[in-house]
Amino acid sequence: MKKNVLSVILLSNLSVTGFACSSCGCSAANQSIGLLSQIPNNFIGFQYQIRGFSTTHPDDGGMDLPGISHEYYQTYQITGKYNIGKRVQVFAFAPYIVNVRKQTDVSPISYSGIGDITLLTNVYLLKKANCTWKHDLLIGGGVKLPTGVYDRQSTKTEEGLPNMQPGTHSWDVVVNGSYTVSRKNMGLNVDVNYTVTTANDDSYKYGNRLSANSFVFYKAKKRQLTVLPQMGVSYDMVQNDYKNYSNKEINGDSGSWQLYATLGVQALYRKFGMNLRYQQPINQQYNSGLVNNWYKTQVGIFFLL
Repeated sequence: MKKNVLSVILLSNLSVTGFACSSCGCSAANQSIGLLSQIPNNFIGFQYQIRGFSTTHPDDGGMDLPGISHEYYQTYQITGKYNIGKRVQVFAFAPYIVNVRKQTDVSPISYSGIGDITLLTNVYLLKKANCTWKHDLLIGGGVKLPTGVYDRQSTKTEEGLPNMQPGTHSWDVVVNGSYTVSRKNMGLNVDVNYTVTTANDDSYKYGNRLSANSFVFYKAKKRQLTVLPQMGVSYDMVQNDYKNYSNKEINGDSGSWQLYATLGVQALYRKFGMNLRYQQPINQQYNSGLVNNWYKTQVGIFFLL
């Protein structure tokens, strides 16, 4: 059971990083490892996440009517981890995306479908424990595959749609690192993830993305039930998109950063676990203030194999 104590943190850091487009919300995903690396077992899990936004549409002569729209970005995701020996871990993330935009006097816009699959490999650079402290440091990376649904024609002809697409239609490189230190029932995790994007076949390039998370957790155990409350902060940053990367034409309405306060709790009973996490923006900058992120919430379940 001792090996499984940290398993309750299975889905704690499957954070999704977004970015703003032409006065709309965000779509493209960014995977974060966090305390997933601390699980000694192979596992498979399922996660649901929803993010809510409000967007102010000025009267700029475009296709959108002036007013305020509401956007909801939902991710249904299967994830898993497989150990290769004692120091190498392989992760897979397979999302299904549902994005909806609603505005008064405008027909709702909805896109759904399979998202971009992400594959990551991490290697322990430090794995040390003594009678007082335990340290774990992993560094790795991987690739985001262009497997997601991407409507090329509507992206070319309708404003704001690139970031509502379930997929990006591009190959991206991911680099990540995770450090965890714990003592008795207390612990701290710091996780950093950076995605380098490439232009897709339409020469549209989504902005490079940075995600950094830090939180403290506490372990409470009674018989076969283990509960870990946690709290911390997260920072997401996305650079500007390129409408045409060949011509270096920047999408001036893109780019964003957000600072979140995070509260969560995970629970484990035998080989079954679940988690709940809520993130509230403390400060943010989306599209010159036209886009406002309300919240980011996720719930997940998992099974140790």
